[in-house]
Amino acid sequence: MNAITQQCLNAHNEYRRKHGAPPLVISDSLMRMAQNWAQTNANACQMYHSSNRGGAGENLYATSGGLSNGKDPVDCWYNEIKDYRYGSGFSMATGHFTQVVWKGSTQLGVGWARGRNGWTYFCCNYSPAGNYQGQFTANVLPLGTPLPASCQPKEKPAPTEAKPCQPAISSSSGSTSADANSLVTKPIGRSSYNGANPSEIVQAIFNGRLGNSMGNRMNRGLHLSTNQYLMSPNRQFVAILQEDGNFVVYNKDKSGQASFATGTNNGRANQIQLRNDGHITVIDKSNPENPFWKSRRNADGGDCFLVMQDDGNLVGYKGTNDTSPSNAYFSAWNLNL
Repeated sequence: MNAITQQCLNAHNEYRRKHGAPPLVISDSLMRMAQNWAQTNANACQMYHSSNRGGAGENLYATSGGLSNGKDPVDCWYNEIKDYRYGSGFSMATGHFTQVVWKGSTQLGVGWARGRNGWTYFCCNYSPAGNYQGQFTANVLPLGTPLPASCQPKEKPAPTEAKPCQPAISSSSGSTSADANSLVTKPIGRSSYNGANPSEIVQAIFNGRLGNSMGNRMNRGLHLSTNQYLMSPNRQFVAILQEDGNFVVYNKDKSGQASFATGTNNGRANQIQLRNDGHITVIDKSNPENPFWKSRRNADGGDCFLVMQDDGNLVGYKGTNDTSPSNAYFSAWNLNL
């Protein structure tokens, strides 16, 4: 087993131990699945979930530059614990955390690949999959829950240091059906950028200290949270939801000069939604029906996606792949569209 896979497995099992979940084991078939999908994301230079994974669960992660270790993605996913309410169901804001500690998952696959844009795309697959509605109470256990008896260290005749339940290696795989995970973030290197001036935010993004990129595209039904951003493939432009609540497009070469802003810097906005009808909204996630800002048009209820383009325009398109100008229904350069 290579070092990154071992680090990823160890990180999963350390977090799972804290929640009373048995350790995962490596599955050869899930390893192949994860590697194939990481390579698919790298080839496309964008991060999106597989729709053909035989019922396995999936967590995704992307970072600019290389991958230094296999622990960082797991730390990122587990960090969602701060937003999780025990006993609740699935949430896009916590779905990666709940899959990491899902008690019923037993097997893990790990894969990563680097795209021509310089980004590294990381994928973990799980079997059985987590995030089943109606099963969260039994599978996402509070911090401090003891491990099952089968994973507790056995008593020795002579005094000795107790050893934790150790992960094994398996070549088997399971199959179930669930598809609930969505966004991937990377913990920022600085705890807060609240109050930072625009040029400092831009510098933090482009020198890698603020690494919460979602790639260059967001699909219908997904969202950006505070300090997450879309970055153009040429890495010259970003659309970021700042901690002050403003949703802003920045140009790397203009050191903090915004080309678009929603003006929602009220300190309460904490999420950008691309709603199922195609409206782009800036909201307080506790009150999503009363947005602080909303795009003039929607996508008429059909498929749609939002793209940070290489020309610096943030554009919403109808459908799934057509980026012709006639297919646009939102443009940061033309708010009357």
